[in-house]
Amino acid sequence: MTKVQQIATRAPASAVAPEADTAARASRMRSGTVTALRLDLRWQSDAVQHCDSLFLPQVDLARSTLPRPIMAAVMDKPAGHRATCRFEPGVLPANQHPAELLTLQPNQFNKHCLGRGSVEPRRGRFYPGDILVDVPSRRGSQGAPVRVTEVSAGGLRLDPSHPLAGKALEVTTTVVSVADAPPAGAGSARVADLLAVLPANGPGMQGRWRGRPTDFFADEPFLRLDDNDPAWSLRGLPRPAADQYAARLGHADPVYAVWARRAKPVWLRL
Repeated sequence: MTKVQQIATRAPASAVAPEADTAARASRMRSGTVTALRLDLRWQSDAVQHCDSLFLPQVDLARSTLPRPIMAAVMDKPAGHRATCRFEPGVLPANQHPAELLTLQPNQFNKHCLGRGSVEPRRGRFYPGDILVDVPSRRGSQGAPVRVTEVSAGGLRLDPSHPLAGKALEVTTTVVSVADAPPAGAGSARVADLLAVLPANGPGMQGRWRGRPTDFFADEPFLRLDDNDPAWSLRGLPRPAADQYAARLGHADPVYAVWARRAKPVWLRL
């Protein structure tokens, strides 16, 4: 099976704004130009197809790194061009085949690492790598998140792999605009390593671990650890009372009001 496949390309139609001048229409993506790119990363979890999008307004192509198939598909193409490439598992750093699970003792999970109360390991959840103690195989990658896969009285197991490990990835790259230099006052163009930037900070975390549901409901998950969180005052916002939550969300049920007063829904945190 081909590990990298170019699925489709589409020439620009209405992607270039009508008011763009002739010179802008003639510009093509090449080394030395400053390009605005949109990348859509598609991947499949158990029963859901996900799409994570990244927009890079100014990319210095001469000093940036793109996967070779993507570069070949969009180089020397005008604004509005779109190309889609499929990467089989093991091709990109993010979708390498899953690593071996880590088996740790309870004291190797630092529950007080975050400095905001005690953090318990729960199945399926992600934790910053810094929370682990005395794990030689994690040296040099402490910041990368790890996922707890099993918790017992005798210890726990974690998956150190990227959340997209072992998954086929489909990347659609759109050339939004091309210029010979950054716009006046916009600063220097960005140097992008798309192999690192595209799958970072979230993609893959939405899915379950090997089909098993994540334990989201232990430890009163909607409880604010610090009831005097300064985020409200720092942003100049009043702290709504629990009864206001219930009223605004249309809940007249007194049980809900008690729950809201006690738990303070997480989606209303700032």
